[in-house]
Amino acid sequence: MQSDKGSNILASMKIQRPKSNPRIPYLKSIRLLLLVGLAMVMPVHATPSAQDSATIEYLISYVSESDMVFVRNFSKYKADRAASHIRKKYDHFLDDIDSPEEFIELCASKSLMTGSEYTVTDPEGVTIKSRDWLLVELDNYRLNTSQVLNN
Repeated sequence: MQSDKGSNILASMKIQRPKSNPRIPYLKSIRLLLLVGLAMVMPVHATPSAQDSATIEYLISYVSESDMVFVRNFSKYKADRAASHIRKKYDHFLDDIDSPEEFIELCASKSLMTGSEYTVTDPEGVTIKSRDWLLVELDNYRLNTSQVLNN
């Protein structure tokens, strides 16, 4: 008997399809706009131009071939070891660098771990920030390069 009652109840119930929600196309449009907006603010990978890459390579070789002593995190390093460290940072941050100035800032100016600035000491004992030393050389390199191109 219970099964008869159960089947009668089911038979008397009207199963209705849900009405379409007029807001659904609107919500799909909002979702699409959000995805497009998110794509626009996603980080874009920067890479230096061929000319800037050549300039950065010059700066790394300039460091390597110098007679400076580099101080990084309060320890002294010879030029070739400093250049190797700068190269590793450059390889790590390559997608974030699109100019020699950004290279100097991210790779050759300070420790990202301690925040201490890198310095260089010349053979006479004069110490300056590596950032300043490299920015001066960058200016010299660009000046010499432009003079060669203009001649």
